[in-house]
Amino acid sequence: MLKYSKRFINETKRYNISVLERAMADMIMMGWDATEAFIATGQYKPTLADEWNKQQIDKIINDPNILTYMQSKQKAIRLGRFKKIPTSCDKDEKEETEDDFTGKFRDKNEVLNALVATVKDLKGQRPR
Repeated sequence: MLKYSKRFINETKRYNISVLERAMADMIMMGWDATEAFIATGQYKPTLADEWNKQQIDKIINDPNILTYMQSKQKAIRLGRFKKIPTSCDKDEKEETEDDFTGKFRDKNEVLNALVATVKDLKGQRPR
């Protein structure tokens, strides 16, 4: 079971939203499609009709509490209350470990591009 910080729990309670709804809202603010964010947060039910899943997505993205949360976070980003996320992964930088990549990617396209670049770098190398 995941343990969340007190700050995270209190902020989620303040907006009266669930952890999954907050995760979905954060993904949407990063540029994810609502359907993809719904699936990624584990809320998609493949055994139920697609119409039911679409209704759940619409219910979440039109919820006034979630809209309030998203507006407040967007305002905080505009005002610069969050740390700037580094966007470059230059090869000139020091040797990086897996832990160093935390927070370097802002959206799924950047993750996919980094994965493609890694695969291209590994082509031709022998497996260990």
